Amino acid sequence: MNKLTNVLVYPCGAESGLEIHLALKDIMNIRVVGASGKEDHGRMVYKNYYGDFPYVGSPEFIGTLNQLIEKEAIDIILPTHDTVLLYLARNAEKINTRIAFPSLEATEICRSKKKIYDLFSKYDFCPEVYDDIEKIVNFPVYAKLDEGQGSKGAFIVKDKKQLTDLEDIENFVVMELLPGEELTIDCFTDRHGRVQFVGPRNRKRVSDGISVNSNSVPVTEEINSIAKIVSDEIGIRGSWYFQLKKDVNGKFKLLEASVKVAGNSNTFRGLGVNLPLLMV
Repeated sequence: MNKLTNVLVYPCGAESGLEIHLALKDIMNIRVVGASGKEDHGRMVYKNYYGDFPYVGSPEFIGTLNQLIEKEAIDIILPTHDTVLLYLARNAEKINTRIAFPSLEATEICRSKKKIYDLFSKYDFCPEVYDDIEKIVNFPVYAKLDEGQGSKGAFIVKDKKQLTDLEDIENFVVMELLPGEELTIDCFTDRHGRVQFVGPRNRKRVSDGISVNSNSVPVTEEINSIAKIVSDEIGIRGSWYFQLKKDVNGKFKLLEASVKVAGNSNTFRGLGVNLPLLMV
């Protein structure tokens, strides 16, 4: 008989945490445990649920996490939030089980828009980024937080005054405005660095910057090529996703990438590709 694999999902109550539960709960030899820093919808769906968990970065977080790991015999943690993922990656040596992330360097690159755009600046799918706002000639442009997810904190910039009035401009990336179609592309890269799955989907309905309703769309040579380059350059392993948006000329440009499972990846689970299971 195969050994039971105990999977901890943290935090477990948002879209990606709920999708991981649905993807793994009926898999033979996998047992799912959920934890969250606040009472959330996870308590309604996880049979094994721990609410009011210490927040990431608090003095008691790692100690409490290791107690839970021992109590539930956790074999692997699937983080569902980029900030949580980065914190766990930076403290991996203190945590008494495996964490689903490719490397600290890859995780740090994906958490920072500045780092990811620096890495891909030589490629034509990298959007134009303005390091000096005085050199911006044509408006509107787009501003978004360097460390952020979805569209939180992002806005269209209509004139230079909007930028000069920002007190924390150093925390933003200012880039070309991309007015065209936006896609999320769910992917899986195996342990040999081979991209085994590329699944584009549209964003039919978005809530709080997160896609909550999608349809799959055909994979093009352009999308396939970008997926391979992103995976290779960052050094990704496991389930991940990235986002593309078309510029004024209809060419896809890179918005961001994340080395975790996306909440709306159930689009492809319904077609037979279980990304949380592949990650485990």
